[in-house]
Amino acid sequence: MLPPSMHQLCPYDRLAGVYNRYLSGFGMRVLPVLARLVLCRLPPSACVLDVCCGTGQLTALLSEQGYRVTGLDSSAGMLEFARGNAPQAEFVLADAREFSMPCRFAAAVSVHDSINHFLNIEELINVFANVRSALCAGGSFAFDVNMEPLYAARWNGAMRVELGEESCDLRASWDWQARLGRNQASFFPHSGAGPADEITVLERCYDEGEIRVALQEAGYTTVSSFDAEADLQMAGEIGRRIFVAA
Repeated sequence: MLPPSMHQLCPYDRLAGVYNRYLSGFGMRVLPVLARLVLCRLPPSACVLDVCCGTGQLTALLSEQGYRVTGLDSSAGMLEFARGNAPQAEFVLADAREFSMPCRFAAAVSVHDSINHFLNIEELINVFANVRSALCAGGSFAFDVNMEPLYAARWNGAMRVELGEESCDLRASWDWQARLGRNQASFFPHSGAGPADEITVLERCYDEGEIRVALQEAGYTTVSSFDAEADLQMAGEIGRRIFVAA
């Protein structure tokens, strides 16, 4: 689901177990929306690209509906879980900012605020352009983006989760001046041996105009945008927008 540099130690590898067990349920929530906006127009067995697929829960759901799905993610740790969750799918280890594929996909999707993990407009344009190059003529790219109301309302607080031989404390904070959401994870082995690992992942808050400009720069000519809660009846998803670009 997430896009760190392939040339650095990938923090999402360390988060893969937490994400797979505790944070991966959004695919089930968003699937009916994707069906209404994009999937209903696809032929049976169409090829679908799941960009930043994470641990593959949405990939699995799409595969179960008969689509030929390729999941792309830059975290080998995430993909290890994804291959178990969606054995019917194909998976590619690649950075969404740098990948290249033949234009064979009827649609592409990217969910659970993966797009917010790209931290500047240039990265967004690269991602959007790479996805567009992988789409067949007339193909659509559907993705969600966290907007400022979501960060302001929900990006605070903490929770502890258990992972076998260790615990993980998750803390979220919102810096409205920098327009950055910060996700910090601290891992504590139950044995008490050794210091805790600390992982920090950032998300950039974009406004709708910035997303539209990046899509236009990447070559998309048609863009629709929907408020997840008000327009698409996704209860509790205040501040999340769904975009469909072609």
